[in-house]
Amino acid sequence: MLTICQDLGFIPSLFSPTGEGRDYKASPYLDLLAEHRERFTVFSGLSHPEVDGSHKSDPSFLTAAPLPGRLSFRNTISLDQVAADHIGHLTRFRSLCFFGWFGIAPLMAVVREDLNLTKEQIGNTIIASIAITVVSRLIVGWLCDKIGPRKAYTWLLVLGSIPVMTIGLADSYESFLLFRLAVGAIGASFVITQYHTSVMFAPNAVGTANATTAGLGNLGGGVTQMVMPLILAGVMTFVAGDALGWRIAMIISGIALLLTAFLYWKFTEDSPDGNYGALRASGEMESASKVNGASSR
Repeated sequence: MLTICQDLGFIPSLFSPTGEGRDYKASPYLDLLAEHRERFTVFSGLSHPEVDGSHKSDPSFLTAAPLPGRLSFRNTISLDQVAADHIGHLTRFRSLCFFGWFGIAPLMAVVREDLNLTKEQIGNTIIASIAITVVSRLIVGWLCDKIGPRKAYTWLLVLGSIPVMTIGLADSYESFLLFRLAVGAIGASFVITQYHTSVMFAPNAVGTANATTAGLGNLGGGVTQMVMPLILAGVMTFVAGDALGWRIAMIISGIALLLTAFLYWKFTEDSPDGNYGALRASGEMESASKVNGASSR
């Protein structure tokens, strides 16, 4: 979705089409996109009554919230947030971190036989995978303030994909326990999701947005229980037996995390105003050196 504030670099008469429906007459600007005509829709003439404040009106560009120049101004939900609410589930899958974090759990029946694990040892690996999230979430929360959710999430996905893909190197209880401990750090993704959602949504919608992303995130645990056995079955059918199959399945899971890291880095920003690095460079945001975690509050 592309939103344009006309008269700021665009001449309305050269951009807005004439007529309505599929038979509209393209403007000179839109005529340049003629070959893609069936793939986009133009909405024009949106109204912004009582929006004042000159440059202070920027926050109302996508919301039309009135009187942005006043100290009592409160913004509302924006056009892009409404669009994300309706079609977001079609363009992004918020549960992918759980695909890496819980990816090994549905395969434990095969792993147990391969590594000769006892019931107690399996319990210890589960405890390790969950317990490490306590520490990793504290660190990641601080990183969100320090470097922004975009970088924090990207690095978490990239670094988290390494133990996910290499857990197949485990050949004993001890090595498998260490790998599960490392994989468990991916559970910190929940913190970044909540942080990023809180930053991107307006106060009157942030509660619903956080509830939605948290619910869809937890859904990833259930989806993983269904998908990972199917991946293992496919690998065992066409590639290798169960001993090698679960290892290859985890590599596929790790690759999915890497692809998500790339997409997150390329298509997201830290906040509605831009990335933290650029905002700090322009003086619009305090220096990262002033972020000290809980001690600064």
